[in-house]
Amino acid sequence: MFKAARISKIKEILANRNQVDVQTLSNILGVSNVTIRSDLEKLEQEGFIYRTHGGATLREAASVPAEAAAEGSIIPYVFSDDVLHVAGLASAYIKDNEWIFLGGGKTCAAIAKALIDRRVQIVTNNLAISYILAPNPNANVIMIGGKVNPDTYPYLSGDLAINNINGMYFDKTFFGVSGVDINYGYSVSNAVEYNIFRSLRERSKEIIIVADASKCGIVSFMSIGSLNSVNTLISSENFPENYKAYYYDNNIKLFLSYDIASASVGGGNY
Repeated sequence: MFKAARISKIKEILANRNQVDVQTLSNILGVSNVTIRSDLEKLEQEGFIYRTHGGATLREAASVPAEAAAEGSIIPYVFSDDVLHVAGLASAYIKDNEWIFLGGGKTCAAIAKALIDRRVQIVTNNLAISYILAPNPNANVIMIGGKVNPDTYPYLSGDLAINNINGMYFDKTFFGVSGVDINYGYSVSNAVEYNIFRSLRERSKEIIIVADASKCGIVSFMSIGSLNSVNTLISSENFPENYKAYYYDNNIKLFLSYDIASASVGGGNY
């Protein structure tokens, strides 16, 4: 597991437990105590934790407000393992100082978590991402503006958002979808997301769809294009075999989460 993904997981554990010891983290993450201590030193420098003898405690300022957690707000940022693995792979595909657009939704928010110690330039309409990357002094985060759409991960849209996107150009755009289907293609749940995607498509060198394998075979409200209309898909290792065959047969870039090491040097499954 990359350091960024490991630190993201440690933050998730601390957000849920408030305190944890080095040995427990070592067992959960499958790395040495020395590695965990190094990660905790990094988190202490960020102001996220207080280090204690044998472990760490979440700083009060970094903890989740009880009323927000009770209302199921976005603040806890709890992600499934599959989503975290996809996010870790996506972060390995990003080079320092590239101009990146991160779209709305949970998976793109998880990518932001994986970038917490990276030097990155992010444009986004995902309000959660601005919160996640706020502790990173090396992250240049630009919000595009627009109307707030209430959601588990609120995002910005509308004419202002589209106009701002149309004045920019991105090295890579990462976009989450609701469905990935061989016949129907990639789909999203509403026309707002469709319009955002259509603008991004014209302003990006490379479009990368990020979706864990649970999205395969799902058809949502609006198609944003066939599977071969997009440069690249990043998904989880339990990706269905028939979908793998489709991507390989049609020469579409496919990166799966067990292949993080090769993706970081420009490799992957094609």
